Amino acid sequence: MILSPTARAYLRVSSSPLERAFSVPFPTANLARRLHDKRDLMEFWVAEADGAVICAGQLELVPGTALAGIWGDGTVPE
Repeated sequence: MILSPTARAYLRVSSSPLERAFSVPFPTANLARRLHDKRDLMEFWVAEADGAVICAGQLELVPGTALAGIWGDGTVPE
């Protein structure tokens, strides 16, 4: 899997609200691999306020169905 330096940096920034919301490190390698492996089945979303990422979530389509999982991964507490 090859991610551009920009994509890797964006995943690191995007993991910030998850770490702050759950008070645990959020390694981006697993997310990067899943986004690559499921590129047609998965989207990762972020919300920004005042130029900072404050929330992250994802949508995962379930192959062969009309279903999807929507995950609100984390929102900063403040």
